Amino acid sequence: MLHKDERSLVQKFEGQPFVILGVNNDPDPATLRGTQREQHITWRSWWDEDGSITRQWGVEGFPTLILIDPTGKVRWMSPGKPPADLLRKKIDTLLQELRPTT
Repeated sequence: MLHKDERSLVQKFEGQPFVILGVNNDPDPATLRGTQREQHITWRSWWDEDGSITRQWGVEGFPTLILIDPTGKVRWMSPGKPPADLLRKKIDTLLQELRPTT
């Protein structure tokens, strides 16, 4: 399940400039809260009641993962669950680009 992979990313990148944000399309907030409890989702997650967030970001299905740099630029987008090692590599690459050079 995707949430297990997301939890491992939170642990791997702890202390680095990295966060996970979720957008959820459960039918109501109570269902979202239940999902958060059951799946041990500890990161911020929004309920997209009217679909405006998914439309704004061009999300056509769930899950969709979007890697965004600190300037807000979309650096990578994956409709569907990408292989965990690919996602980690994409995050590693972006974090390396952000590190100051000496």
